[in-house]
Amino acid sequence: MESVRTPRGPRHRKIIDLGKLDLAKDDWKTLANRIEEILCGQQSFFTPPDDIESLAHHYAQLIRQREMHSLPIEQEKEPDWETVDLKSLSPSGSRTIGGESVGYDAFQRLGFPRILSDLGFNRDQRDRAALLIIGRLLHPGSERETAIWAREISALDELMGTDFEHLSNNALYRTSDQLLKHRDEIERHLSESERSSYNLGETIILYDLTNTYLEGSAHESSLAHRARSKEKRYDCPLLTLALVVDEDGFPKKSKVLPGNVSEPGTLKAFLEAYDDELKQKLPLFKERPTVVIDAGVGTQANLRLIRSMGFHYITMSRSKLSETPTDGLVLLKKERDCTIKAKRIEHDGGVILYCESSDCGPFI
Repeated sequence: MESVRTPRGPRHRKIIDLGKLDLAKDDWKTLANRIEEILCGQQSFFTPPDDIESLAHHYAQLIRQREMHSLPIEQEKEPDWETVDLKSLSPSGSRTIGGESVGYDAFQRLGFPRILSDLGFNRDQRDRAALLIIGRLLHPGSERETAIWAREISALDELMGTDFEHLSNNALYRTSDQLLKHRDEIERHLSESERSSYNLGETIILYDLTNTYLEGSAHESSLAHRARSKEKRYDCPLLTLALVVDEDGFPKKSKVLPGNVSEPGTLKAFLEAYDDELKQKLPLFKERPTVVIDAGVGTQANLRLIRSMGFHYITMSRSKLSETPTDGLVLLKKERDCTIKAKRIEHDGGVILYCESSDCGPFI
């Protein structure tokens, strides 16, 4: 409430209805004082408890919004200019909106709301999923860090027409579990949406793996195992991450594998799953994509598998030529500190590209 002067004397006017408060009655005055301080831009001498501070900011924002909506819309008039000292201005309650606008636009263009709705997500769950997805893009972190970012830094909730002020960590954990449960369906729908939206050719697919470490023992995880860590964290259990992308960098499929998995042995399952999807969407007589893999996956057995399934491949050779070619090398690049030459060699039904680099030496 506030006191206002009227022709009949001072009267009380209701500013906002706080509804049912989950707060002790003895703390109501502290909450009211803190709301008034925030609205007036005053600093609090004593720091109130976190729950009161959070409620005070929430209601102060509602009051500001109500005041903005109550302002009369003035008709066009002549400009009334005022001079302002820019150095006297200071930001208050500022939020980021630029990256959020781009991320939310992409979220909608890719059909995420429809995809999630078809998978049984309600409105609140779809909003939290949008926060998790866009948050990973703009502010990578844990669910707890994402919730803090949404409450204190980002204006994504205003952009979406929702409120993340009282968002709990557990709500985000549950939404993350839902997204993981439907990961295969989401990836399939996104792949189809991206292909039609961006007219992707998908003539090349790249398959690669890496691993990441987990803090703690991870004793409840069936996938976490100790192995050779690419980040040199041999003291931690690992997970292996596999990803397939096209030539434009758009993901096609992903999978989390055991940390001690044999990298060459993972290719068959991915190719078979990709081949099943390809048979359904590949136009008649269109050539199959070329598979690009590194030397760690490019074993002779995997190369035979790729050929048997009708794919072409590009990979670094795991062996060296018996004779180093000296004639017919073509200059590909020459700079002050680097010279690269190459030669095409027909070999065993395939093609070998022999390269010589002044920096790296020969490779095929």
